[in-house]
Amino acid sequence: MKYTKIEIFRILKENENDIKKFGIKRIGLFGSYVRNQQSETSDIDFAVEFIREKKTYKNYIKLIHYLEDLFDSDIDLVTLKSLPKNRNFTENVLKETEYVTL
Repeated sequence: MKYTKIEIFRILKENENDIKKFGIKRIGLFGSYVRNQQSETSDIDFAVEFIREKKTYKNYIKLIHYLEDLFDSDIDLVTLKSLPKNRNFTENVLKETEYVTL
């Protein structure tokens, strides 16, 4: 299903209690949905920051599955700490990510 950026933010807000259970400090959207260039086949790109004590591989994988089910779409999930240093990709992600207040 094709969403707008506003719809994605609304859905995240409506499900913030469930999302917080994964130890999320903040979650943001980047990529084609932020640039309004999404298509029917676009995945949804999220950048997240975990609360230190909750940053586990298990929570990361569970969050991916949760978001895939929530949006019925493929999800790309990057953690801010895992972004490569001094790369164009990292600069673009940091520049264009729009965060949802949870």
